[in-house]
Amino acid sequence: MTSVPSFSQVDATDTIDHSSHAINLNPLGILGGALGLSYEYLFMRHHGIFVDGSYVFPLFQKNKGYGAGVQYRFHFHPRMKSNYIGAFYTMGYAEASIPDANRVIYDFSLKSQVAGINYGWRSRLFKTKLHYDYRFGLGIPFSTFKWGKNGRPESIGSLRTRTFENIYKYSAILDLGFSVGYSF
Repeated sequence: MTSVPSFSQVDATDTIDHSSHAINLNPLGILGGALGLSYEYLFMRHHGIFVDGSYVFPLFQKNKGYGAGVQYRFHFHPRMKSNYIGAFYTMGYAEASIPDANRVIYDFSLKSQVAGINYGWRSRLFKTKLHYDYRFGLGIPFSTFKWGKNGRPESIGSLRTRTFENIYKYSAILDLGFSVGYSF
């Protein structure tokens, strides 16, 4: 008889990981000029608190920014190697510049706060304390977009300025994350 595996079943060949702490680094962010670090503490068998922070450094342009967040996670398995659901709150600030068709530079800034829910998975690499973690979710953004000293351009490339502003303001609706780390 064949059984359909569910997300709450445990692989019988796997040893149980009793770690209650995890430190993570976002390797993809570094490629784009951002440093993202996070920490999770599993304070009960299924319940975890996750905090993260990020800093965007001027790698290719003069963009910069920072962000921080906190999440509650419910793990379906009583350990770090588990899928989870969670509620999150993040806040951030970013500054950037963009030229218009006449090569006039326009500075802008964005302050945002987002609250939402997510789903993710943490799995160990080769049954070691090393792991990877990914998540996706949706949130409700509360954002403020401001133009700098040159004011507001009429258009940015083929985009109307309002469309450009809305892309930035509402891009925070998605909570996407990938990290690698160490559990202890």
